[in-house]
Order: sequence, then C-alpha cells, then structure tokens
Amino acid sequence: MKILHLSNYYPPFYEGSTEIQCQQLVEQLGKKSDRQQQVLTSDYVPQETGGSGRIRHVFREIQIAEREERQEGVFRELTLHKNSSTDNSFWKLYRQERHNVEVFRRRIDEFRPDLIFVWGFQGLSGSLLFSIDQCGIPCAYGVLNKWLTLWLKKEPWLDMWYHDSHTNESMFKHLIESMHLSESIRRKAPFGNPRKICLQRSFFCSESLRYLTGREGFAVSDAEVIPCGVPVEKFYPKSTYPDRLRHLLYLGRLNEDKDPMTAVNALEILHRKGHREFTLDIHGRGEPAYESRLHDAIRRSNLRGAVGFKETSEEQQHVTLYSYDMLLSTSKWTEPFPLMQLKAMAAGLPVISTLEGGHAELIRDRENALAFKTSNPEDLANKILELSSDPELVKKLTTAAHEEVQSKYSLSHVANRVESFIEKSLHTAA
Repeated sequence: MKILHLSNYYPPFYEGSTEIQCQQLVEQLGKKSDRQQQVLTSDYVPQETGGSGRIRHVFREIQIAEREERQEGVFRELTLHKNSSTDNSFWKLYRQERHNVEVFRRRIDEFRPDLIFVWGFQGLSGSLLFSIDQCGIPCAYGVLNKWLTLWLKKEPWLDMWYHDSHTNESMFKHLIESMHLSESIRRKAPFGNPRKICLQRSFFCSESLRYLTGREGFAVSDAEVIPCGVPVEKFYPKSTYPDRLRHLLYLGRLNEDKDPMTAVNALEILHRKGHREFTLDIHGRGEPAYESRLHDAIRRSNLRGAVGFKETSEEQQHVTLYSYDMLLSTSKWTEPFPLMQLKAMAAGLPVISTLEGGHAELIRDRENALAFKTSNPEDLANKILELSSDPELVKKLTTAAHEEVQSKYSLSHVANRVESFIEKSLHTAA
C-alpha cells in the first residue's frame, strides 16, 4: 500500500505539537513492511533557525518498517500563504495556487498512491483541497486542529470566489467571469465552496472539535473520533513527591486564549494569603503585547523572584515536566485536544486544568486531575492549596492518570486505531 501524506508543516520545521503528532503517527504507520509512504509539505523554515522562512527540495529519510531499507520520502515543495494577503494581486495569487496544484499533481503521477491522507492545512492553498477531491484517489482526513473552521474562512483563493471580502478582488473576479475565463482558471487552480469538500473519511482528535466543525456547516456527523497519543516509552511515572507541592508549571503559548495571566493572578492570591513558598515557571513564547502585560502584572503584584520565564522545545517537554510539582492548564478557548495535560499525566505530574473544549474529554475532576473554573484565579488558588497539602489525593490522581495514558493514549494504541481507520477508508472507497 502507498500513502501520500499531506501536511502544511512537518518536523523538523513545525509550529507546534500538532505537527509532532502527525510525524509520530506517520512513522508508526510506516512500520508495516508492505507500506510505502511519502510526505508532501511546505517549504517553511522558522525564522529563528536563520532561514528566510522558506526552503525547497529538502528530503529526509523515512525508515520503512524495521528494515535497513530507506526512502527519500519528504517533499518540501508547497508554498504557504503569507499572514496577510492584501498585497497580493489576483495573478500573483493565481500563480501560487497553480504552483501548489502542479506540485501535487506531479507527486501523484510519480508516486501513484493508493490513499491520500491530509493532516494539517493551515496556510496552504484552497485549490489543493479541490484538486484532492477531483483526483480520483481515495482521500482521508486526520483533523488535529481547527484548520477547517478557521483557515478556510479566510483562505485567500476561496475567499475571493465565495466571500467577496476584498472589494478589488471581487471586482476583478466579476471581470474574469464576464470574460468567460473562470472555467479555464478553475481547471488549473480549482475552487468551490469549502463546505462541499468530501469529509466522509475523516477522524477528529476530539468530539468537541468534530462538533464545532459540524456547527460550521461541514458534513462530519459520521466522522470518527481518535484522540492524540504520546510515546509512553519516553516517560516514567514520578514515584516520590515532596510533602507540600509548591513548584508550579505553566507550559504553552503566551496569549489571551491560553490565559497564563490566570496562573499569575492565582499565585498573587496565594502570596497575599501568606503562602509565599509557591513559585511559578512560565515556559513558552507568544504575542509581545501579551508578554508585556504578564511582566507588568508580575511587577504590580510584587511577584518578581517568584515567577520565572523559560523556553522549552517540544522535544524537551517530557524532561521539563519532572522538574515541577504540578501543571497548571489555564486555557479558556475550546482546545481541540489537551496534549500537554496528557504528557504531564504520562510523567506522573498532577494536573489542574480547565474543562474547555477537548479538555473535558480527558480531565475528570477528582478522578485523574483537578478542574477549576475558567478564568477564575481564586478557584485555581484554592485547588493549588488543596492539592499541595494532600499527598493521598496526589497519589490517587497521578496513579489513575498514568494508568489511563498507558491503556488508552499510548502512541502505539492510537496508531493502531488510525491503522483500522485507514483500512476502513480504503474498504469504503472500494
């Protein structure tokens, strides 16, 4: 069987944990000796690596099964849209769409896959979706984030034809249609209503994400739900804990949605009540304006020395967790899936979390974690105090959480579920 995986990013160049999860599952799926895989992705390189943000024709090897046979399998040839497309002329946009469609069609011709598997699409060309739909090869979707509901609302190519959000582009579109050029353009850079994309063979990483996608008008009622997983072999459960837990960890992006401010405010409450033994380390980066607000809040609350800012890469997270006594997950938006909490549970680190979005599908209050009211630092401070002084509760929560990760959320277990999903997808297509 040949599978062509399509993703906007692919490690070692990536934006977050979604791409890491994609790579891990692709490599798990590649362990079958009768399977060949290729990955088609963008030419993106993060600015901080010293690159220009783009790279072409970079290949990395994917090991096929456990044999020594190797295959040049990752093609970094697609281009991403810029964050702002307002400076793009119609023809510049059209050339980019054509380029990506041609790259895709060439990969299909050369590899001749039995299945196309789409993982992430944020920043990629809308015309690719319709090229996939029209190519005659079965396609499946593994939806791990909100690209269907967020990106396709503003993707420039589809936006121009269907939403008329830019006056100049809208006028140009009507001119093209009056000259009867739209069909010729459609053949080289297909477009259509994104809600008409066939998602019959798809899975979502949470019921919450599937529900939100369906509410936006996509036909996903028959889609499966397969959660994310972690490589449990990288983790060992903590066996001992201090008498009082006091070293707190926030690990994630620094922005309004993730809401680390609530963690800072909870720490202020604890210190104001005389519990100055608590410290908080914030691992992450984010929006400069929001980071400035965090630093201002720390100064106003006299928390300098009690709050530290650090950075941890995706690869280092499983090591970082062991340096702390508990994880605070403060997100106030509907997260697709709580992967960071899952990693903490695998490490035996107690978790205090909100129940937003997919969080509620993993976090069970007082069974495998503690839950607190979203954006409520007083409630969070109370839960921190309770957990810090109750060793029996810590043991109960961490034991249940670790056993659950081992049995339901190991990467190999999740990969087996994806494997079954692929088999069903091919059977349905036949």
